[in-house]
Amino acid sequence: MKRNFALFLSLVVMLGLFTAPAYSELRVRSQNLAPTFGGMFWDMTDKGFLVESKSPYLGARYTAYLIERFGLQANFGIIPSANAENTKDYMFMMLGGDAIVNFATGTVVPYALAGAGFMRNLKGKEDPPEGLPVSDPYYELGGGIKVFVGETVWLGVDARDVFLRYELEERAGKETLQNLLGTVEIGFQWGGGPPPDVDMDGVPDKEDNCPDTPTGALVDLHGCPIDGDGDGVYDGLDKCAGTPAGATIDKTGCPKDSDSDGVLDGVDKCPGTPAGVAIDKTGCPKDSDRDGIFDGLDKCPDTPAGARIDAMGCEIPELEYEFLSKEKVELHINFKSGSAIIMEDSKPELNNIGAILTKWSEVRVEIAGHTDAQGSDEANMKLSQKRAESVRLYLVENFKEVGSDRLIAKGYGESQPVAPNDTKEGMAKNRRVEVKVLNPEALKKALPPQK
Repeated sequence: MKRNFALFLSLVVMLGLFTAPAYSELRVRSQNLAPTFGGMFWDMTDKGFLVESKSPYLGARYTAYLIERFGLQANFGIIPSANAENTKDYMFMMLGGDAIVNFATGTVVPYALAGAGFMRNLKGKEDPPEGLPVSDPYYELGGGIKVFVGETVWLGVDARDVFLRYELEERAGKETLQNLLGTVEIGFQWGGGPPPDVDMDGVPDKEDNCPDTPTGALVDLHGCPIDGDGDGVYDGLDKCAGTPAGATIDKTGCPKDSDSDGVLDGVDKCPGTPAGVAIDKTGCPKDSDRDGIFDGLDKCPDTPAGARIDAMGCEIPELEYEFLSKEKVELHINFKSGSAIIMEDSKPELNNIGAILTKWSEVRVEIAGHTDAQGSDEANMKLSQKRAESVRLYLVENFKEVGSDRLIAKGYGESQPVAPNDTKEGMAKNRRVEVKVLNPEALKKALPPQK
């Protein structure tokens, strides 16, 4: 039986392919009706209906395709049958619905389906087959193939596994019956989309010499895209249809200006110009004072040659440059001998540090006190701590913008010498105060990039 069914399926497909006129196929959002079709209903188990194992089937099916590959189907069928002894006639009605998924939408349309419904005994219900009620639900899985032999006519074969649940008197619980429903169909379609136009350019596929035209592109009478300015972006998609020849364009057909400096890519000899920079006619930045900060960004455009500058192009003192570049500055503050009292001649240098900390308001620093090796370690540690705290107090009291929470005082005694302690010069170098940045990320943009 399976071999005969496969042979019949092959004959239907070949017949459709040889007889179908060009471009006959399933239409998008069409409706299909198979008003007359026939088939057989086979019992695939040894339980069955307790009726004939093979019965004829007649019916009709209506399908609405909601989108290109998906549709809903309503089906109705009649199965005349008899009991096993052929002494009693029955008439079963099947009414149900299915969801259909198409694997293709051309001339040959294979599909799969799944659905459910109910079967009702219309004749002989006063003496139904043993255990079978008047009405029984069923569900089904299956598939088939349609072959269009005209713009509105198709031939098809369909096979479904129909599962029924019912209760036999001699067994406890429900039994599942498996049945094969095979049909051949002649159907019609109506409605749906216009003649096939895969690329939707307005030229039917059978007349389209360029069937893969992008959506939205303007085409000629043969369906081929038009590119009036020859920039490689088709008219209809080209947002800048008058682009000069040779210009670099983006995907919309408009000239690109990657750095937004007003000079188009392809002409721009310096395409990576930062925003806000003054440029020449070739698109390259100007730097009138040659300090490395481009005009337009340079807040001090007349800086003398060789001057130390910050990231804004303005000249800064040597001490501030050292602080910004090294993230640490070393001060040699004079204190009264053996004490933490700051001498007057050291206050100008502290004032410079206060001004720097006021200017760079996000910076937090450690004020580190250091001594030479004269005296005991303990005494030197205490002295260095007091001197660091003295410097911190001076800055907080004299520079109100520098909050105390930004300054930490710490003494290191003689533990971190920068020179030998066996000479007066070396000991003088070791008696120092260092101001170290604790959050160097706050200075990332303080200086221009190093050349």
